[in-house]
Amino acid sequence: MAKRNRPFLLLQEAEANASQEQDHLWALTLLAELATRLGKNNEAERYFKQALALPEADVYALSAYCDFLLDTGKPKPVVELLKDNYRSDALLLRLTLAEQTLGLVTAAQHLDELKLRMAAYRLRQETLHQREEARVYLELFKQPEQALKLALANWQVQREPWDARLVLAAAVAAHDITALNSIVTWLKQAQLQDVQIKALVTAAMPL
Repeated sequence: MAKRNRPFLLLQEAEANASQEQDHLWALTLLAELATRLGKNNEAERYFKQALALPEADVYALSAYCDFLLDTGKPKPVVELLKDNYRSDALLLRLTLAEQTLGLVTAAQHLDELKLRMAAYRLRQETLHQREEARVYLELFKQPEQALKLALANWQVQREPWDARLVLAAAVAAHDITALNSIVTWLKQAQLQDVQIKALVTAAMPL
C-alpha cells in the first residue's frame, strides 16, 4: 500500500510547495489523473475541480476532466462544460463523444465539424494529434482498423497510459491479436495500474 501511495505523497508535496500557479496546476492535474487510474474517483473529482478553479487552468486539464466524466458515466456535465468552449480539437472531440452518448442531435453537427477540421489539416499536410485522431476513428467513425493504425503510430512516439489504453481498445475492436498480445505484454512488463485498462484487458482475454 505504501508503495502505491508514494506517487501521491510526492505529488502532494510538490503541490504544497509550488510557488507558481502553473506548478499548482501541473501537480493537481497529475494527482487527479493518478487517482483516476487507481479508481479513486472521489479524490480524482476533488483534484480536478481544484485544478480547474485555478486561473492557469488549460485545455489539457479540462480534457482530462472530461475524459474522467465520460469514463464514470457522466456525459451531461461534459456538454455543460464544453457547449460554448470547443475551439480546441481535443475539447470538440469530447463534446461530440458526450453528445453521442446522450443521443443529442448536436452530435452530428459537431462530428461534421470534426470532419471539416480533419480535411483542412490534410490540405495543409498536417494532422490532428494522432491520439485524438485515433479516438475519432475508433469512437465516432467506428473504424477500428484505421484507429489502430493511428494508435500504433502514436505509440511509437508517446507512451502515456492513455496511449496504451487506446492501442488496447483499438486492437480489441479490430480483432487484431498481434497488436493485442503486444500491448498486453508491455502492460505486464510496465506493471501499469489503471482500472480502465485492467477492465479492457480482462474483457479481451477471451480473444
